[in-house]
Amino acid sequence: MFAVTWDDVQRWCGNDVKADPVWPPYQENAKRAGRQLYQQIGGTDPDDLNTYVWTNPIDTLLAYLANPDADVWRRRAVGALAGMLTRPATKTTAASHNVGAAISAALYGAALPTATTGGITVVRAPDTNGCPLTLIVDARDARQPTWSALAVIDDRPESVRDDDPDHQRRWAAWLYWGNLVQFLDAAGGDGAQLALSTVDTLEPAELAVSEGTGLVLARRAQDLDAETATWLGLVREAEPEPEVADTGVVDKSEADERWSEVLSLLFPGESALESLVRAMIAHGIPLPEQGYELGDAGWQAELAWPSRRIAVLLGDAFDQEAEDRDRAYAAAGWDARTARQWSIDELVEKITASAETSGASR
Repeated sequence: MFAVTWDDVQRWCGNDVKADPVWPPYQENAKRAGRQLYQQIGGTDPDDLNTYVWTNPIDTLLAYLANPDADVWRRRAVGALAGMLTRPATKTTAASHNVGAAISAALYGAALPTATTGGITVVRAPDTNGCPLTLIVDARDARQPTWSALAVIDDRPESVRDDDPDHQRRWAAWLYWGNLVQFLDAAGGDGAQLALSTVDTLEPAELAVSEGTGLVLARRAQDLDAETATWLGLVREAEPEPEVADTGVVDKSEADERWSEVLSLLFPGESALESLVRAMIAHGIPLPEQGYELGDAGWQAELAWPSRRIAVLLGDAFDQEAEDRDRAYAAAGWDARTARQWSIDELVEKITASAETSGASR
């Protein structure tokens, strides 16, 4: 979704507008930083940001319609956000289990918690229009940090006045940033616009950086009722369940009971786990061993298929311990990842392939 103001329309039509545009949202040094990071993450032409990002939102919309490649636009959004790191800001560092408190404080403009180790940086910075952004840079994978960003507009009655040009600029900048941060979910991040009056409706645990499902899944629309879906022509015939090779097939009723037990025993602090397990059930994946422990050290996996050496691990509740655990599984020849790192398609493919290989070797 793209948003434009009446001033954007007037400028695009070539008409004079009294107020200056809200882009670019910072000075030249910030633009240089944005271009530099954009190139580092695979941007082909540093001038792309001038052409497609630091420009009228209508031009951005038309460029997106001409080339709606989500990853291209994610890189452009990250390049734009990188410029904000040169702005006067408050920041802290955290791990996935305590980053929620830092994010909430940043959104409310409160003092940020004391920095802890964990590889996640939370930054609160206003652009030159006074629009505050909360940036979350997850560098636990140093090769490919994941960016999230939340733009907040103060919508309290005392702050909203039609005759206040400062509020009007903040509002236009809030819309501008919303057009960009929506692309961050293309690589596992989150991007959203929030009103200050509704910040309390955001649950930081839903964010991908907190090992949640991410805002797109957590806040996806409710299913349509049958009548509306039929009227819209969205009713489809039920598709047959995909077949997944399995060497330990169990009776369906027994499998349902055992999957229910798996769901009931899942670690409650990681919402991505439940989403992944429900997708496993839908795809007919063989039942895993729950609470599997590897080796004498007892490195634990939340879910495991020992004969296939595939596992689902918990997120980094304790960073060094998690790193040691990951190394132990890798050394033992396992493909072990967190729920957020697995996609259901890849998990199905891995389990199916290992089952076929096992069957062929017998």
